[in-house]
Amino acid sequence: QAESIEGIGSIFTLNIDPGVIDNSKLINKIPDHIVISDEMDKTAGAISLDGKILLAEDNKDNQALLLLLISKTGAELEMVENGEKAVEAALSGQYDLILMDMQMPVMDGLEATSLLRQTGFSGPIVALTANARKGDIERCKEAGCTDFLSKPVDRQAFYATLEKYLNSSDVQSTLDVDDGFRHLVDKYVNSLHARLSDIKSSYEKNKLDTFKALIHDLKGMGGSFGFPQLTSCAKNIETHIKTQDHDSIRLYLNELETTIDLIVMGKITSHNI
Repeated sequence: QAESIEGIGSIFTLNIDPGVIDNSKLINKIPDHIVISDEMDKTAGAISLDGKILLAEDNKDNQALLLLLISKTGAELEMVENGEKAVEAALSGQYDLILMDMQMPVMDGLEATSLLRQTGFSGPIVALTANARKGDIERCKEAGCTDFLSKPVDRQAFYATLEKYLNSSDVQSTLDVDDGFRHLVDKYVNSLHARLSDIKSSYEKNKLDTFKALIHDLKGMGGSFGFPQLTSCAKNIETHIKTQDHDSIRLYLNELETTIDLIVMGKITSHNI
């Protein structure tokens, strides 16, 4: 079978008789680097923790996603939107764990973490960043980060990290993470065309700082909501921003637009639902 939409793309479907498939595990076709397992889902859904977390994060989508995941654990959460407020909160309150985004306005996560360590703050600080290269991890450690979590957010890795620094709790949360996540995904998908418009507008108007920030957000959040295709497009654009290869940037912007169209039409669905 073949479906084709002019200016957007084509989908080809081949049906094959697989023979006897009793007791076989069937999954939708996904990229090789995305791993989904029953074990991961059970681990991610059974966690229950005590403690107070400070989240420093300026991206509203990431705030909503992390709030959902943390609420499932029963842990308490307070959020601030920049590093300066994170320093103020950490020095005036009592937190068992700080989740620190590295790219924020006013004061970034590296500066905030370094300042907290200079003032004697000794609690665990976990870096959150879409830049996961070895050099980026080293800079986080040098600033004083205890641990590191990369974006897109992986639920299993996220909960495993929380367990390292918070105490287990006997109180079970009744929050349905999956239903909440579906709502967040729907909201995110509905926002994609507006995000694309902002991205294209900032590029065409040569507002490169805004353009880079929007692409960086897309790189982290696309995969977090189950769309690794968005993360891949954003990574490619970010790479060519550094080399100022505008032909390639325009090429991948076109690919991004096609990908977003297919997601909004439901031709590409979230791998995390």
